[in-house]
Amino acid sequence: GAPVFNYTSQVLPAIIATWIQSKFEHVMEDKIPASLHLVLIPTVLIFVMSLITLYIVGPVGNYISIGVAQVVNWLANINPIITGAVIGGIWNILIMFGVHWAPNTMVIIPEIAKKGFSPFIAYGANANFGMAGAALTVFLKSKNKDLKNFSLSAIASVMLSGIVEPCIYGLGVKYKTPLIAGCLGAAMGGAFMGAFGVTGNAFVFGGLTTIPAFAGATLWAYVLGIAISFVAGAILTFVIGVKDPEAQMSK
Repeated sequence: GAPVFNYTSQVLPAIIATWIQSKFEHVMEDKIPASLHLVLIPTVLIFVMSLITLYIVGPVGNYISIGVAQVVNWLANINPIITGAVIGGIWNILIMFGVHWAPNTMVIIPEIAKKGFSPFIAYGANANFGMAGAALTVFLKSKNKDLKNFSLSAIASVMLSGIVEPCIYGLGVKYKTPLIAGCLGAAMGGAFMGAFGVTGNAFVFGGLTTIPAFAGATLWAYVLGIAISFVAGAILTFVIGVKDPEAQMSK
């Protein structure tokens, strides 16, 4: 039968739908008399966009997510160093668009349920620490008090709960270079973990509190791997710099 889609945590359909709505709204504003804008435009938008989102945008976004999951699955059969580097490097981007839940639910969770372990859960943790490293440099270098406070809370969010979204949206998307540095740092840590066959024993978000989920023969390489991501993310952010004047970065 037809697949049943769940759009919880799906960011991609929302982005596509909002873009279509913005174009459609501009066209309607040009064609419809100004006196009818307040009543007619919202009514038509709700009706038309509901149908477009339900029958076109939603499924397209979902199939993109399924494609991402299949690519992640395909990567599992390549050299583990390359796999670790690629998964670590792209994971923040997948989180940014909300499509990381496709490989989570279609590849990682089933693998842990079947085998009791997964290397992907380890590779993905590097993304968190790479971004936390980038946030540390922003905290140390910025003279903007609000940004310093935000950076510190974003680091704490990763370390204590494994939640990286504040780092991604508040620093990475806003200032660009911390995202690049964080992803590159994560790729380095992922490559290191791949080289030593690191695996995780449970589906957890990468933080200091979830380190016990990686207990076993490769625990040392997991800890060293996330440390590499953290330090590399910090150093690369320092080297690349943050150009935005609002960030008020010291030289």
